[in-house]
Amino acid sequence: MSSRTRSPFLIVPWDDDFMLRVHNLVDELTNGRPGKAVIVFPLNRPKRYLLDIYRKEADKPLLLPRIINAGQLAQTCLESWTRAVPRMAGTLDQVAALKECLMELSLKEKRTSPLARLADTLLDDDGMARFYPWGARLAHLLDECAGHLVEAEDLLHVDDVVAPYAAALLGSLSRIQERYRSLMRSRGMSTPGMDAQRAAQLADASPDLPLKLQGKSVVLAGFVRLTCAEDRLFRYLWERGARVCLHTDPEILSGAGHWSCAEHKEWLARWKAKGELLGESRGVEPVIRFHAGYDLHSQLLELKKELENHPHPEDSRAVVITHDSLLMPTLHHIPEKNINISLGYPLERSLLAQLVERLMETRRGMNGEGLAHWKSLMALIRHPYVRMLGVPADGEGDPSPLRPFLSRMEERLRTGSRLVDAQSCASDLVDDILGDLDGKPPAEGLNEATGQLLEKVMETLVSGWRQLETLNDMASRLRELCRLLLEYGAHIWPRFPLDAECLARLMQGVIPELSDNAMAEERLSMDSLFAIVRQELAEQRVPFEADPLTGLQILGTLETRLLHFDRVYLLDLTEDALPGAPARDPLLPDSLRPLLGLPDNSRRDMLAAHTFHRLIAGAKEVCLYWQEGVQTGVMDGKKLRSRLVEEAIWRVEQRRGETLRPGEAPLFSSAFPMTEPPTPLYEPIPRTDAINEKMDEILSRQLSPTSLDAYISCPARFFRRYVCSLKEQDEVMEGDDHLGVGTMLHAVLLRAFQPLVGQPVGPGSLNPDRLERLFREELDASGLTVNLPAQSRFMLEAAGPSRLKDFASSQPEVLKLLQLEHDVSAVLEGNGRRFTLEGTIDRLDRRERGLVVLDYKSGSTSRQPHASFWGDEFLWEAMEEWLPGRPDPMPDLARSLYSVQLPAYMYMCGHDPRNAEELRISPLYDAALVQLADRGEEIPLFGPKIDDETRERVISDRIPALLRFILRHMATASSFSPIRSERCARCPYRSFCR
Repeated sequence: MSSRTRSPFLIVPWDDDFMLRVHNLVDELTNGRPGKAVIVFPLNRPKRYLLDIYRKEADKPLLLPRIINAGQLAQTCLESWTRAVPRMAGTLDQVAALKECLMELSLKEKRTSPLARLADTLLDDDGMARFYPWGARLAHLLDECAGHLVEAEDLLHVDDVVAPYAAALLGSLSRIQERYRSLMRSRGMSTPGMDAQRAAQLADASPDLPLKLQGKSVVLAGFVRLTCAEDRLFRYLWERGARVCLHTDPEILSGAGHWSCAEHKEWLARWKAKGELLGESRGVEPVIRFHAGYDLHSQLLELKKELENHPHPEDSRAVVITHDSLLMPTLHHIPEKNINISLGYPLERSLLAQLVERLMETRRGMNGEGLAHWKSLMALIRHPYVRMLGVPADGEGDPSPLRPFLSRMEERLRTGSRLVDAQSCASDLVDDILGDLDGKPPAEGLNEATGQLLEKVMETLVSGWRQLETLNDMASRLRELCRLLLEYGAHIWPRFPLDAECLARLMQGVIPELSDNAMAEERLSMDSLFAIVRQELAEQRVPFEADPLTGLQILGTLETRLLHFDRVYLLDLTEDALPGAPARDPLLPDSLRPLLGLPDNSRRDMLAAHTFHRLIAGAKEVCLYWQEGVQTGVMDGKKLRSRLVEEAIWRVEQRRGETLRPGEAPLFSSAFPMTEPPTPLYEPIPRTDAINEKMDEILSRQLSPTSLDAYISCPARFFRRYVCSLKEQDEVMEGDDHLGVGTMLHAVLLRAFQPLVGQPVGPGSLNPDRLERLFREELDASGLTVNLPAQSRFMLEAAGPSRLKDFASSQPEVLKLLQLEHDVSAVLEGNGRRFTLEGTIDRLDRRERGLVVLDYKSGSTSRQPHASFWGDEFLWEAMEEWLPGRPDPMPDLARSLYSVQLPAYMYMCGHDPRNAEELRISPLYDAALVQLADRGEEIPLFGPKIDDETRERVISDRIPALLRFILRHMATASSFSPIRSERCARCPYRSFCR
């Protein structure tokens, strides 16, 4: 580089290949010795493509040019001018420095000032959790100010624009900036913005060229938007012979040009520079096809068709995605196998980040004793990375998988307690399984080695996370996680390179950042630790470099800058993706940025537009895809096509001289396949020979009143539960455990009434204090105190004894308590068959009018049939005469009789030979449900309003006829018809009816 040589800007037309022109320029400047050149790009991606050009043309060894970005250029200058380069501070170092600044500045403030109050909150347990996101934004703001050479001023009276936390920071911004710079310099730390600021300030003094640039041809290539620091440093270099090469609309040389190239026109004017053309414009507009889809998958389907119908493997092709979430669906739909991914994938979207999140959620759910919530453990052991683990084989064989142990641990967790000791659960499981072998060969995966691995997994993923106090502790836990995945998952990583890259980024990026910073040994709350880890994961991107640069390229919008492709496919070009809705900065909204002299979001939109138009200008063929719909309101989620697509359509219409019509080339649209929404079918299930055989087997066994209830409420539900044996998945009861509470109350009443069997019972027979003591004992033994939610447990502990006292005081006069938990059975003949019924009666009393059967109900009490039910001759005649093929009275019966349990108990009690002696003394009189959930009142099946003649007729005739009809229907019906009722909402099989 020569001194004080102001060369004209070199303008490469944006439909020309920029990398090729830069390559030719370097050859011209260095006389074919590219090692004598230094090329500065705005980002790192073009370096790979330029080196590929050198690789293809090289026929002998040669020195390559030094290719750096703007940040590396600033460091190169500082190395030469200051003889020292400070250590680059990470986000945690910057936040720690800012925290120290705030604490120091607050000491000089009144205790009631906003900054002093904010500093006080930093001392709270969760103070760092609240401050960290604000601190990271403040560090970014100060770095941006440094890059733009801005001396910040205090922004006062902004309470109506930003949150109080932000207002406190902005109100002292100038002092924070000054103290922050001083503290960072004293610690020997810097940031990219501070490096650029320092280099620009030193360049103002016109020093000698940096040593690494002396005797080199410097090319500043492809920049669009400069910070103030870059502007000064680049101008210093340009005035000393550096060449500025722009990829832009060549019309800017005549004062015209595309609106997105305004930054380049301003640059030329600001430096009073001239421009000359490098290369030549192709002069041919690209062929553009537009595809409007109704969702993402319709776009990807059209892309797949395009690639299949017009493959063009000889051309350079690129699929450009406008946001990261498109990568996986795009890879799934692309038909080609020769694909290169060139973009940075967010680590927070990876499976590895999901595993870290599950680890943190499991730790958050632990109680003081280290017990974890069973669902958290379930989610943890079901993660794909955990399930893929296995014990490596001694030779070249497959590893012994951990999955069999994990599957059995899932079963144990589902049937265990709400809170679990993961280590003990794993150890007990291993002991139980290996102890049951008794010398027999173990099943695959169920051996001592995999058992030890299961215990190691629980120690690494759960038990080891109990002690977390510092970022260094968190880094150690994550390091142990990586060691576990590498040692016992080594067989899987070569098959999944994306996941392997994510693991490498965690090990090389996140963990060192957590362990090597100014806050590493500071004691922080769990919320603070987890907030910092999440922020670190969000900041990390997994780089994918295409090598070699062949086949179909998949890139992000940013990665396409300065690159050239013959055929370009841009996906999801909606307004919120490109240029994209500006993310609102809660610390410094866009409306406040001009007050500090910082550029607003319009500059960002212009850069996005320049990237888009430059990319399509250089292509032969372009396909633009987007999702669109009618936006009926502000909160509507419908998409609108990007303004950049609107401009591209307008330009095509200008050339054609006509308006493009949707659905006609080149403006295509994907029609939404209209279908009727699915409606519940409620179709009957026809009975086959196999089903009839199964039903015969069921009916030949002893039948319970519960199974009869299931049939009359809905035959289709009975079929799925009893014939198909489809059961609800066993899970730990998280909410109110009605079944557990009912079982516990049954046990209390059994113990309370046991001494009274064979004796009279009345309102004073049960001692309230004894009832409460029994209740406490059974409650502790039941495990409900552990598994019930806290509010439900407190209500049960308070209301249970009170309800039992009400139950004791409301006991009717009983001549003799005959039986408790009394087993009964009876045979019923009908339709040429014998059916056996069996059940257990909670209590059998002899009262003044006769024997009474009692059934305890702790939940919602079933309704008893109306008295008119027993006299509904039309229904009873229909049941008596029913045969398959005739109108079915079962739905009418289900509406009239909510439960058949009490009638069935009465029949069994009256026909069980074991009750003959009691029946000889007193006749069967009634049955009743006992409302334990209320005051213990009895709801009789008949009650006193039915006269003795009707009661006798119902017991002797109607109840047997009812049971015969149900059993005949079960045996001979041609199908299992669903019955719609309010029970459908609680039915576990309701999805089958849709």
